[in-house]
Amino acid sequence: MRNIRTFFAVIAIANICASQLCAQSPAINQTLVGSIFKGGTDGWKGETDGALVAEIAKLRGQITPPKTKAREQPVKPDRDASSPTGGFITLKALRGDGQTLYFSSPNKYGGDRTEAYGGSLVVQFRQVTTRRAANRPFVVLASKQTILFYFPGKIPGGVWERIEVPLKEGAGWVNPGKGDGVPATKADFDSVLGALSYLWIRAEFSAGEDRADLAEVRLNKPAP
Repeated sequence: MRNIRTFFAVIAIANICASQLCAQSPAINQTLVGSIFKGGTDGWKGETDGALVAEIAKLRGQITPPKTKAREQPVKPDRDASSPTGGFITLKALRGDGQTLYFSSPNKYGGDRTEAYGGSLVVQFRQVTTRRAANRPFVVLASKQTILFYFPGKIPGGVWERIEVPLKEGAGWVNPGKGDGVPATKADFDSVLGALSYLWIRAEFSAGEDRADLAEVRLNKPAP
């Protein structure tokens, strides 16, 4: 009799767990790759865009400016009760050097990510800047053939924000390799997502002292 009661108790718990899983699984199943920072960096680092500027000039068929070596900066893990995930990584820029600092994704984000087309890039983000923000993209996606920039409608502020960036042609997305302000196309996204080399998220917003914090990153395919 005891064994029977135990059996039905296990079934009841399993049903509860199953119902909770069903409630969460659409979001879980949508995520192709992601990072939550709870005491570690998950391979993310900081990188400046000097070499990227030269690469864009090359794609435009222009005379390539002197190629500035990218300056790498290690990200630091931290914890904060206000963080949406309980932890985050942070990057600091103490003074301007003519380059913009970005969070740079690890290798696991690269490769064939065509499933993400029509989905989204979701980040939990906050930043503090001491001066007016410069006009730089918030997100950079690149393959060996194509580079895409995303400019959001507004610059994130000093509190945690959940930012969802659509991964398809439309408002905010441009192809700098074709010229200033040239809208990205479906073919551009096919080229980038088909062989993604890197994903960058902006961490520097002015020529003064900056700090940016990143609590979560998810590359999602479209909802079913």
